[in-house]
Amino acid sequence: MNRKEIENWLKSMDIENYNINDDLSVDVDEDVYLDHMGLDSIPIKFRSINGSFDCNTNHLITLDGSPDYVSERFNCSYNSIISLDKLPKYIGRTVNCSYNRLTNLIGSPKHINSDFKCDHNQLESLKGSPETINRNFNCSHNKLTTLEGSPKKINGNFNCSHNKLTTLEGSPKIINGSFNCSYNRLISLKGGPETINENYNCNYNQLISLEDKPEYIGKKFICEGELITKI
Repeated sequence: MNRKEIENWLKSMDIENYNINDDLSVDVDEDVYLDHMGLDSIPIKFRSINGSFDCNTNHLITLDGSPDYVSERFNCSYNSIISLDKLPKYIGRTVNCSYNRLTNLIGSPKHINSDFKCDHNQLESLKGSPETINRNFNCSHNKLTTLEGSPKKINGNFNCSHNKLTTLEGSPKIINGSFNCSYNRLISLKGGPETINENYNCNYNQLISLEDKPEYIGKKFICEGELITKI
């Protein structure tokens, strides 16, 4: 696109407070809402968004055109995205990439200041996960068999329920919120977190032993629908 075509497209998307740079990338000083637009691609290159960027519920396969910097939230949920390699390098608050076709999280920023949502994908690995998440991490409803590659620090809740986990190896050692590993294929809790400051939910696995449960659970330990023979 040339400059005039970019201006026309931005106008059609009701984006007003923008600047077109010399390289034709676009900075925007407001929230950008591209959701429910039937987009197969983002046809221009955004560079910096002083606000939130929302492109949920389209037909996107890649994040080409996404900004490099987003000061608030980034939402690309309900698409068919297969890679996060073009995810912004900095996102100030929540990242939502749920309901896509991701198989790993390579391309994620190293630090997330709020929530990271990657549930309802096709994740087979947590490789590429952020290293630290200041609130909640949700990787439920995927195809994970292991938690190797998990974030090293989660200051809120960790939800890895409804996967195919056979081991908790790779879990962070400390969860400052609740931990939910229900509806998996676990036979033991070995390798799981050592400290959970709120609730621990391991319902509906295939547990035969609770010998490796955490040293500290701040609130409720919820364990129903198991075949436990040893506590």
